[in-house]
Amino acid sequence: MHVANLDRGIEPPSEASINFSRDEIEGTILERFAKIARLFPDRIAVATAAQQLTYRELDGEAERVAAFILAQRDYVIEPVALLFENGIPLLAAILAVVETGKFFLLIDPTDPPARRAAVLADVQAGLALTDRPEISRSGEEQSPCRVVQYAEVPGLPVATPLTRAMSSTDLAVIVYTSGSTGEPKGV
Repeated sequence: MHVANLDRGIEPPSEASINFSRDEIEGTILERFAKIARLFPDRIAVATAAQQLTYRELDGEAERVAAFILAQRDYVIEPVALLFENGIPLLAAILAVVETGKFFLLIDPTDPPARRAAVLADVQAGLALTDRPEISRSGEEQSPCRVVQYAEVPGLPVATPLTRAMSSTDLAVIVYTSGSTGEPKGV
């Protein structure tokens, strides 16, 4: 759905924009991503100074990680912790977690190990993915959460269907803030 107000100087949609119907707007993140990936598989989906992926490649990367998550944790609705620097692996991991019907928890990998461990314990995540090799060798090993290096996630056969039935009201993310007491609080 696109609304342009030409009287206020808002430009009409360009040839590259995609208009979504009300049903699509009420749909899930994955439904919207899948539509764009289906329509434009060879367009660049995400790019950094070092790397770029098309929608087809990003979808394939997310499916690879989703298959691994499901092999480890099944279809139980639960949090998966993500400890990543900003970049393409973080985006693929977010899509993968949502694709499995789980929800993700963003943890700053530069936070002190004690804070990371406290957040992992509070949310009771059973699995964490990271792109930082030093993370799995720090305080997270003390928690029952399994920490896996993103680069070591194997390519597994993708189960069909990969996703469970989802709705636009399903939980997608928990973000921890310091809160007024200085203790992490999930929102």
